[in-house]
Amino acid sequence: MYFPDRVNSPGFKEAGEVKASFAVKPQSSPDKPGVNSSNLSPSADVAFSPVKHLGIIGSYRSVLNRYINEDPLGTISQYPYYELYDTDIMGGLYNDNRWEVGAGFYNTMGKRGIFEIYGGYGQGKVKRQGYDYPQFNFNSRYQRYFIQPAIGFNYDNVSLTGGVRFAINRYTTFNAADTSLRYVITGDHDTRTDVLDQNFGLLEPFVNFEVGYKYVKFNLQVGASTPFLSNTVSGTFPVYATFGFTFHFAPRYLKGF
Repeated sequence: MYFPDRVNSPGFKEAGEVKASFAVKPQSSPDKPGVNSSNLSPSADVAFSPVKHLGIIGSYRSVLNRYINEDPLGTISQYPYYELYDTDIMGGLYNDNRWEVGAGFYNTMGKRGIFEIYGGYGQGKVKRQGYDYPQFNFNSRYQRYFIQPAIGFNYDNVSLTGGVRFAINRYTTFNAADTSLRYVITGDHDTRTDVLDQNFGLLEPFVNFEVGYKYVKFNLQVGASTPFLSNTVSGTFPVYATFGFTFHFAPRYLKGF
């Protein structure tokens, strides 16, 4: 129900800076006849510092037609439906779209060091379409709150930041072909708590690297996600990598003209 993705970590140093990043996330999507799957999911980030020490961020994230094998072990029929997510053999075609906005504080540490902490809010929707097992189809909407401290360095032509995002996801709607799926989809088979009545905590470390010309840089980010509350909606420890380009303007770039 949740696929981790990149963190918008602008690494600002001064007022007036603007950044826009466009990236793709590779994803494993095995071929299946009749399924229009994709091996890449796009994302976009914008960030702006209107005054010194204040940054504003906005992001779009997606999972585009990611297909996961619905029965990789060939034994799905041996399990009752309420054990499928515990046995990690449930798949399907997934699509997810999410937007996020936030604001935060940044400061320099010495000449090149940077520190930042941002917090924000987002909303998204995720849909699962099954071909072998359509009875497990669902679509859901969710909202999330996050805070993300990070430190690093910035040499204008090359920068590196690392940090951790703490997020809370809460699902606001859940519609499924099997109406009982909402009580067991997270693996909570003992209490059978409705997925809409739970908060899902996510701990997400990341490293962001940029290199290139000061106005345009290649961007690479790697990260992972793990739950820090009891139930999970994203697997045991999914990892991700994204790559793309960052367009960057800073008033200091104009010095010397």
